[in-house]
Amino acid sequence: MYAPKRSAFSYESYKCRCYLAAIDYTMHLERDPVRDNNGNKVHKRKFSKGSNNWTSAEVKVPKTYSYIPKLMMAIVNEYCGGYQLYLLRAPTVLSEKDPRNIASTIAPKEPPPTSVLVQSLKHRIKKKDTN
Repeated sequence: MYAPKRSAFSYESYKCRCYLAAIDYTMHLERDPVRDNNGNKVHKRKFSKGSNNWTSAEVKVPKTYSYIPKLMMAIVNEYCGGYQLYLLRAPTVLSEKDPRNIASTIAPKEPPPTSVLVQSLKHRIKKKDTN
């Protein structure tokens, strides 16, 4: 789970997490199936909430992450040389496609000032008059 929906990420972090997910998927795409002592493929059962049915799926050999050290070294080599090191400390400039350039909120109209919202706030429990 590289970019869980219940966590907030900056646009750049989200893109990096999606790239990592794509690399992980590609590196483990053609894993061999697990075989039992007789050489038959091992299956497991899965329940699909969408179709409300049980299905079976092949059990694959566990993932190996032997590519991670090479990936880490490539990242360090890329960003620790001269100009790239400056870029790590430089202020970030948002690209045109960055969602933060579209709108500050998801509301279809501009929000009223907070003071107006506070004045129009209605409480469920009314306070007793102390006079």
